[in-house]
Amino acid sequence: MWIPTVTTAVSGLLVASIANANPTPPAPSLSYLGTLNLTLAPPIAIGVGPLGDRNFFAITGGSFTGPVLSATVPPVGGDWGLGHPSVGAFKVEARYHLRTSDGANIYGQSEGPQQEDLVSTHTRIKWETGHPRYEWVNKMAAVGIGSSDPELKWTAIEMWKVEGPKREGKGRRRK
Repeated sequence: MWIPTVTTAVSGLLVASIANANPTPPAPSLSYLGTLNLTLAPPIAIGVGPLGDRNFFAITGGSFTGPVLSATVPPVGGDWGLGHPSVGAFKVEARYHLRTSDGANIYGQSEGPQQEDLVSTHTRIKWETGHPRYEWVNKMAAVGIGSSDPELKWTAIEMWKVEGPKREGKGRRRK
């Protein structure tokens, strides 16, 4: 049988006071990266497998325009989209190549679910490069809202970089 002690009671009060002393942290903000526009080839049906109905949409070209960089999208990569037959939802699984206006190469990946409106998708964005000028993309967290035309000939993703909240003082450092 468990009997509360003074130590247990004090510990409980201490935990409760710490929880109340730490209010909800400030929310991050978003800064606009730009818009990714892609043209797509007609889909190739992979078929229904254990994860759902997979289709491949080859990227035939495109562009990225925004305040931080401009790029073309060569005709490589694609979206290995996954539909779930029981709910009619679609998940984007796209990989693409950006070639910036100054010649840097950036690998791009976008992943995320179709929304209930069956028109837009919410995506997580990942970029990688070895170019020193764009090394910041390797460390960024980014999100996007995508849309496509009804005939699936193009798709566009508006992209935002997630910025940490502004904090007073120097902040905390991990040791």
